[in-house]
This record gives sequence, structure tokens and C-alpha cells, in this order.
Amino acid sequence: MVFWGGCALLAAAALLFWGCPAKEQPLSPAAATFRQDMRETIGKLSQVLVEPVCRNDAAACEQAIAAIYPEAPRDTLHFPFHLGVMNLQGILIYTIPPVKNIGDDYSQYQAVRDALRAQRIKNVRLFAPNGRELFLILAPLKKKEQMVGLLVLRLEPSQVKKKWGIDEQEFLDLNLN
Repeated sequence: MVFWGGCALLAAAALLFWGCPAKEQPLSPAAATFRQDMRETIGKLSQVLVEPVCRNDAAACEQAIAAIYPEAPRDTLHFPFHLGVMNLQGILIYTIPPVKNIGDDYSQYQAVRDALRAQRIKNVRLFAPNGRELFLILAPLKKKEQMVGLLVLRLEPSQVKKKWGIDEQEFLDLNLN
């Protein structure tokens, strides 16, 4: 009897030590809206980009994106984010708006390495070489549960605040998975 009591006590202690998963804090209405908008956007883009990314086909990426966001390549002023697509090695294969560094290897950047390794959506803040603060959302592109690349959404913090009403800390704390 003492043995079973000791086992029960040990099990209770283990539960307390490792605990049950912590409950996520309730989201503000603004954060919930942002999360829903980003999940929908990531879902739509992921669905059409997987095949072009598997082929490293920038033209097919553009056609796929234009099919769901016709304004994207032309109206970057009102489009809420810049978009990049990387293959599994972290090579940039397509962007909106177009940039001169297509083909550059971003696998040496910590945020890209973390996103490739975790195979989960990561939201990070970084500073451009000119010191400008940026928000990035890095989402895995998967084909049949196999990761084939990354979708990168770049947002301006001021636009995130203006459009969705969330600040830097809320953005960083938000779980988009």
C-alpha cells in the first residue's frame, strides 16, 4: 500500500514539476484579428506557392500570387506587406516588390535558420542595415508534410499598429501556428 501511495505522490510531483501545458493568454481583439488575417494570408499563399517553390520557378510564383492577389505585384503601396519566397536552402527565389538580391542565400540569418529548423511559423523583429525596424513572419511551405521552403512576409511596424492596432510586444508574443 505504501508503494502505491509513493507512486501516486511521485506522479503528482512530476505533474507539478513538468506541469500541464500553460494556457495561452487570451488575445486582445486586435491581436486576434491580426492572427486570423495572417493565418488566412499564409494559408492562401502557401497553397499556391508550394509547387512553384519545389521547381525554384520565380515566374510561376508571380503567376500564383497574382491569381489570388491581382494587385500585389503592382500596388505595393497599399498591399499590407512585402513578400518573399525562399527555397529549402534559404535562397531567395521571388519577392514582391522585386529586389536586386534574388538568388542571395539567407540561410546564415538566425531567423531563417530557426524557421527552417523548427518548421513552424516564426514572427520576429529585425533591423535593416539602415537601422529601420521590420517585422517578419516566416512560414514553412510544405508539400505532404515535407518542408520545401519558406514564405516570408515583411511588415512595417507602423503599418501593423495603424491597420491592426498591435504593438511590437504583442506582435512578438503572438503565436501564429
